[in-house]
Amino acid sequence: MKNISDFCGYDYKSLIYFENIIKKLKIPKIGKIVQLGSNFCVTLERMCNFYGHKRCIGYDLINPLNHPNVVIKDCSKLGKDKKMDNFMIAYCDIDLSSLHISPKLRINAVKWAAKQVVKNGYILTNNSWAFKKHSSFDVEKFFIDNKFKIIQLDKYKNQKWAKIFNKKSPWNTKSAMLCKKL
Repeated sequence: MKNISDFCGYDYKSLIYFENIIKKLKIPKIGKIVQLGSNFCVTLERMCNFYGHKRCIGYDLINPLNHPNVVIKDCSKLGKDKKMDNFMIAYCDIDLSSLHISPKLRINAVKWAAKQVVKNGYILTNNSWAFKKHSSFDVEKFFIDNKFKIIQLDKYKNQKWAKIFNKKSPWNTKSAMLCKKL
C-alpha cells in the first residue's frame, strides 16, 4: 500500500507546481488564492505564507489538521450557495478527488472556477490528455471558449525539477495545464 504522504506531502504535485511555477507568475492582486482539494494542507500552508492567510482558502470534505483556512464542503455543491460561493479568484488549483474516480466533480469545479477567475488570473487543472481518459468533456475547448489561454505544463519538462518530478512521481507534467483568463 502506498503511504498517505505520497498523495499529499512535500512531493505532491500541487506543491511541486506551486514552488516551481505558480510562485513565479504575476498573480493578480485582486481575488482569492483557492485550492480545491486541500487534503493535509501542505500546499495551502505554503500559499498562505506566500500570499497571506487572509487571501488563501482551501476546500475539502475533511480538514484533518484543522487548518483555519479550510472550508469543509462537498465541492460537488460549489456554486449552489450564491452568498458563500461567489467571489473573485486570482488563482485556483483544482485537485479534487482523482480524475478517474470523480470526473464530474472535476468538471463542475472547472466550470465554477472559470466563472470566478479575474482577468489575468489562473486555474491549474488537468488538460484534455488526462480528461479524455475519463470523460468526454473537452476541458481545453471549454477554457478557450471562455476566453482563457492554455499553458501546457509539459513545456517545463526539460527543467531540472520537472525531469525529477516526471521520473520519480506518479504524476507527469504532460497531464496538467495552467489556464490564464484573458
